[in-house]
Amino acid sequence: MMKRFLVLFLLFASSAAAQGIRFDTIVVQEGTIGTVTNAVIVPANPQIAFCNFPANAVPCTNKATTYTTNTLGTPCSTSTQIVLTGTTTCIANPDAQGNWGVWAAAGQYAYTITLPGGVNLGPYNVTMGIPSGTTLTLGATSVTTLTASGLITANTGITGTGSVGTLTEAYANLTAFPAACGANQFSTQIAATPGCTQPSAANLTNGTTGSGAVVLATSPTIVTPVLNGAATGTGIQGTDAKLLTSGTVSGAGAALCTDANGGATTSGCSIVITSANLTAQQGNIGATTLVTPGANGFYHFSCYLVLTRAATTSSTLPNCVVGWNDADTATAETASMTQTSTGNTVGLLASSPGNLLNVGSIFAQSGVAITYSTTNYLSSGGTSMQYAIHVRLEGPF
Repeated sequence: MMKRFLVLFLLFASSAAAQGIRFDTIVVQEGTIGTVTNAVIVPANPQIAFCNFPANAVPCTNKATTYTTNTLGTPCSTSTQIVLTGTTTCIANPDAQGNWGVWAAAGQYAYTITLPGGVNLGPYNVTMGIPSGTTLTLGATSVTTLTASGLITANTGITGTGSVGTLTEAYANLTAFPAACGANQFSTQIAATPGCTQPSAANLTNGTTGSGAVVLATSPTIVTPVLNGAATGTGIQGTDAKLLTSGTVSGAGAALCTDANGGATTSGCSIVITSANLTAQQGNIGATTLVTPGANGFYHFSCYLVLTRAATTSSTLPNCVVGWNDADTATAETASMTQTSTGNTVGLLASSPGNLLNVGSIFAQSGVAITYSTTNYLSSGGTSMQYAIHVRLEGPF
């Protein structure tokens, strides 16, 4: 004859590779069979209510959601919460041996048992996994698999062989968290704690290219970068910027200037190239400043004139004239770099005179402008003659 009921249960809670946590137990009774006392027997048809914590009654009715598998994809109904080990079917009662179990999300739960005859037992509280917000003190504990949905904080360091277990939902292949980092968390920023360093570039999860240190926002040093688009800004630091066409270059002790290939450079910046390009001219051009030298020096002057529209009757393509002050005598000088021409034909080029300055070199005085102009333009008829002029000044040499 049975004298009393004793509910015994075994807890098997294991962390799955996905989000679900497994809880398994068994319901047995302590009783008397014949002359044998303290016998362990299986009650017939016990009723299980698996509820959220805390249980609201005995039997509890605030039932929790259970699922068919560890993926938590398919929920069971509140009347069939049990899924036996090795199955994926939701059932209402334990098996004939009293075994029962559930799949549920990590958290705290409670369950009650109702035996035949209306005997209610419980509630029995269960913690499955590590609920969100839980402070877990492990000490020198070995953890094979750790599933977390939020930040993991370590005050004394996380170490391991290879990767530190499996950190799902957040960081994989984490090898160490220095003890000096104190309560800093693995997040988008690392606090400025002595001994606590930024993760290396290889550990960034959004992809990396190149090698070396992580580049931050203020005053980085970048070695031989490859830019696949336009670079814009108020200034570019460096020792050479031959790919630039305009802007400001510093770092080599000289401002931006133009090299022999027309690119911007800081190499040989004592040579400045100044140019003027005019089209559809139909008259003489007055003296126009190209540059005012900052020191005495040699300059090379080039001038190209071409007739672009013929006059109705006749025309004279003008001279191209350079003006400067001689550096040795401070005398104002002018010289024609091209001859006049009366050809009046589209495409007619102004030719150089075979006299002084046919190589286009001058020695100019500091502080006085070097200019260009045209003289002796003539045009006759209803349609005037037009020309284009292209001037280039290089120096000082």
